[in-house]
Amino acid sequence: PGTIHDSEGMAQLSGQLGYPSTKEETHKRVKEIVDQPGNCIFVEVMDGKLIAWIQGIYSPRVEADGFVEITGLVVDEAYRGKGIGKKLIDEVIEWSAQFGCKNIRVRTNVIRKETHVFYSKVGFEEVKQQKIFSKKIN
Repeated sequence: PGTIHDSEGMAQLSGQLGYPSTKEETHKRVKEIVDQPGNCIFVEVMDGKLIAWIQGIYSPRVEADGFVEITGLVVDEAYRGKGIGKKLIDEVIEWSAQFGCKNIRVRTNVIRKETHVFYSKVGFEEVKQQKIFSKKIN
């Protein structure tokens, strides 16, 4: 499991994912996540260096059965293609059993073609396309 002590490495990897963040910003976010039931973070460390992380959240629903959603996954560019991403997904699947989940989901930007190939290879099926709307609030 990931902890607040992994924040610096997670921040560096978030930049590779296209979301640059400081260690302090990531530390604050990770603290919120690990303190909430229904959230998980798993990390992979090799030779003392954090090389990958994944976040999952349990999402109960009114209209359908709850599911776990992978909300972030990044493997250091130098370690991709070695099964680390799949290993982290398996950790989230195992974690999701406590909620009785029968479904795990992930969203990915339409421009991330290599990511789509990866998720297909590890057993995910594309089930729909959607638009995401966002509104800034003060």
